[in-house]
Amino acid sequence: GGVEDEDMKTVVFGDYLKHMQQMWQTLSMAKQLQRDTVAGNHKYMAHQVALLYQSLSMPNLKLQPLKKKIEPQFEGIKKQTESSKGSPAALLSAQRWWLMGLTGEVADEITGPSNVPSRHINDWFVAFAQK
Repeated sequence: GGVEDEDMKTVVFGDYLKHMQQMWQTLSMAKQLQRDTVAGNHKYMAHQVALLYQSLSMPNLKLQPLKKKIEPQFEGIKKQTESSKGSPAALLSAQRWWLMGLTGEVADEITGPSNVPSRHINDWFVAFAQK
């Protein structure tokens, strides 16, 4: 069957697109956190870290070890950003350094050799070539 082959190709391509979208979303979040950490107003930083945590939880990205690094730091970030009382919320220096390190690791994992898009494209081409 030709119809079954076409259905399989659609599923494989759909999975590829979903994976690439999740990688891009996670990388974008990490880069935005880096920019906001440097910019200085950290009012929504706990919320942004929570979104990154959720993104790192996506099973096909295989980034759960990085997610685990957020867990012991999250409450401190949340407490620090909620305690600003009128002045602009700001993370402690150690929290900023930690966050820059974590987001750098996320970016490295996503753009590193084990996750480069061409590896996934090659898998996709192989799936399409099989009949």
